[in-house]
Amino acid sequence: MSTVSHVRSSADQEVMLDRDVLRALTRPAPWRLLLQTALEWVAIILLAWCATAMAHPLVGLLCILLIATRQHALLALMHEYSHHQLSRRRPAFNDLVGDLFTAFPFFITVFGFRRNHQAHHRFTSSADDPNWMSSLQKQRYNFPMSRARYLWEVAKHCVGFYTVAELKSYTVDSGMALSLPRSVRIARAVYLLVVVTAISLLGGWWEVLLYWLLPMSTFLMAILYVRDVGEHFGVPAPGSGMSIANSRTVMAGWLERLLVSQNQVHFHTEHHLFPGVPFFRLPRLHAELMKDAQYRVRAVLTRGYFGELLNEISSGPAPSVRAGKDVVICWRTRTETRYLQPYDVPRLMQLEHAKWEPDQAADAGELLKRIHAFPTLCIGTFCLDSGKAMASLFMRPVAPAIFSAPTRWDVAADPEALQPWEEAGTRSLFGISLSSRRAEAVDAIFGFFYGRALKAGWQEIFLGSPIPGFAKARDKDRQLSVWRYVHARRLRHLDEPLDPQLRYYFRKGFRQIVSIHPDYFPHPASLDYGVILRGRVPLAHLHWLWLRVPETLLNRMAGWMMRLAA
Repeated sequence: MSTVSHVRSSADQEVMLDRDVLRALTRPAPWRLLLQTALEWVAIILLAWCATAMAHPLVGLLCILLIATRQHALLALMHEYSHHQLSRRRPAFNDLVGDLFTAFPFFITVFGFRRNHQAHHRFTSSADDPNWMSSLQKQRYNFPMSRARYLWEVAKHCVGFYTVAELKSYTVDSGMALSLPRSVRIARAVYLLVVVTAISLLGGWWEVLLYWLLPMSTFLMAILYVRDVGEHFGVPAPGSGMSIANSRTVMAGWLERLLVSQNQVHFHTEHHLFPGVPFFRLPRLHAELMKDAQYRVRAVLTRGYFGELLNEISSGPAPSVRAGKDVVICWRTRTETRYLQPYDVPRLMQLEHAKWEPDQAADAGELLKRIHAFPTLCIGTFCLDSGKAMASLFMRPVAPAIFSAPTRWDVAADPEALQPWEEAGTRSLFGISLSSRRAEAVDAIFGFFYGRALKAGWQEIFLGSPIPGFAKARDKDRQLSVWRYVHARRLRHLDEPLDPQLRYYFRKGFRQIVSIHPDYFPHPASLDYGVILRGRVPLAHLHWLWLRVPETLLNRMAGWMMRLAA
């Protein structure tokens, strides 16, 4: 393996890519850009000819829509010229070609776009990002909003409701239009003069109005709006550390690629990370980045502009949506649940010290040891807005017989202190540590895990629980035994334990008391006692069936399984 290249996103997170792969991906391909530019213009001319030849209203409307998609494709290529993809050694030539064929026809310039776009790359979704700040001043970019309202805004763009304001902004008011170099202004003026003269001499004003200005003023505006929303809105808050480059990649289907995301613009996170990669290599870049664990769990990967994106930008009730195979995001509670990674340790340490006493909290080395030893048995839930760890669960395989004899927490939790589980053939797990700030974060962890546990064959989970009410109860009754206290029930809820911690686990499905151990771990409120609880993975006895059920279906059963467990 060759030396690894690094890039840091705006969230100050590291994504790694092989240097040789990056060198191949960023290799200049000017002829490919020129060819694509020519093909877009050929498509526009053929569509206009088809609409004229057929002379049918529905055919004409369809051609106008498709022309708008090719106009958007030209703007995507203009973006490529702004990154000097035609020629980095001859920037004037690069900009001239880009202006003539992709920018001037829309009354903008490559130079002006580049000036704004560089700031957008450098300060993505911050106060210094001109694109972001301009959008926030418009009500239609204030998210979350309901699905119905968002679709209504798309329809308003389709009929040209915002066209005059948008064109005025692009061509007169915004940073793209102000303080342009004299040479650029002269070139644009000459271009317009030549085009106007040619159209007048050829008598083609009606065709230009119908097959250029009309699609640009209607469907193109809607496409730009949908694409803009998909790139940066409805993602975890900037600075939270919960997304890569504060951007989104939309996994678009063929119809969406035809109508919304021409020339691979839906791979937007990839472009922000490596802007030197030409548009047609972005799918390969995405495939390479998916090999990196940091990217897989942090990148916001959304399925469809009119699928999961609607959930992610909506203020209405939305189901949990998945961002990658091993990440579940719930936009209702603004949380992300996934397998833990080594870079999570600083935030996990904050959770440890917030929930445990100094002599009880694990240190960074212990957390790393657990994650490296059992990567698919360490799960965390994080707040999308603040980035804080809301809950964590560390587990390890264990032979249940260990709890039939006196034991301590450190012995049960140490992977090196017991016989390897592969040799024991166990289907049991021990919860080394369960910490949480919010009860629903724990529910999210078990909801995330149960479907995966069925597939892996795990049948039961053991937890070691303190009994924090025991010391106070013993002060009131010196004759009170630990066994009697642990099995005591509440007066009005006879099925629930008297101890608050046991009652909490009881409601999560851990209802069987396996054993009680003195000197289990230091916990004065429990007089150092620990209680081993057992919870069953719902329907785990049907392991033969779950092996034949797709994992995606099992994961969707998470909510139902949580209710069954409780």
